[in-house]
Amino acid sequence: MGPVPWLPGSLGWAIVEPVPAERLAALRIGAGLVLLADVCLTFLPFARTLVGPTGYTPFAGSGADPLPGAQWSVCRLLPPEWGGYAVLAALAAAAICLIVGWKPRVAALVAWVCVVSLFWGNPLVHNGGDRIRTFIPMLLIFCPSAAVWAVGVRVAGRVYVSGWPCRLALVQLCCIYGFTAWYKLFDSCWQNGTALAYSCRNIEWCNAPGLLGATPDALLRLGTWFAVAWEMSFPVLAVLPRARMITLAIGVVFHLMTFAMFEVGMFPFFTLCCYLPLFPWEKIRRRAVEPASKGDVETADASDSRRAMTGSTA
Repeated sequence: MGPVPWLPGSLGWAIVEPVPAERLAALRIGAGLVLLADVCLTFLPFARTLVGPTGYTPFAGSGADPLPGAQWSVCRLLPPEWGGYAVLAALAAAAICLIVGWKPRVAALVAWVCVVSLFWGNPLVHNGGDRIRTFIPMLLIFCPSAAVWAVGVRVAGRVYVSGWPCRLALVQLCCIYGFTAWYKLFDSCWQNGTALAYSCRNIEWCNAPGLLGATPDALLRLGTWFAVAWEMSFPVLAVLPRARMITLAIGVVFHLMTFAMFEVGMFPFFTLCCYLPLFPWEKIRRRAVEPASKGDVETADASDSRRAMTGSTA
């Protein structure tokens, strides 16, 4: 089960209410795949520049630390000739362990140390969106994600685990979109609808400025306002059961289009990792025994939930 937070009354039950274990397993596997892709596609092709001793900016330099002790990096303890490469290798190994489900909490801890070290080892080559990369491994350190879809794990029936990681991932998404929309409301380019037009015609920011720059201004203006409206409404729509799947589907399309259109790195995929525990992945799993009636289904689910809270599996 892993650590289970305590909150009083019905609020506590709403936070820790059990969910099918497949949802947290999907989070673990997705995070491992994105971390591995980040190493292979973002860092390795430019390893000398990003983590080498003679890169574009000094890697693992001490520099000024406005918060003493907060901007730590293990890279500062390793020789600069190979320290950054060692951290990348450790991150890749941890990502593979997360994918297969071998010692996932230890792997998540190693991954978290690596991504924090890479960020503060050379913060000038990162942006604010890269901070979401540190949230996912930290969540997996405490997350019971190896109950299913992991090496050495065999289950015959349904397995439930505490659902607090799913709710925390949803809270993280609400904070990202809510604060982003709040900032955009006070920006004149977003208010008048020209922000997307400027971005699509920026040769340094846009992947296809010639193609996207020819898009009619009216369409780009509608897209700008729709993006702000969706981000503003996400914290409300995402908690409504009937609107959640549609809202999440729009978010998936939004992030995939952002990745294809603009130079945003791996931020869209790390954000989409927070979507994974919100989808009903358990429905793709073949059930060993199908209950005979709807009443049996409800009875079985209630029994499974009670056993899950005490650490048992269905």
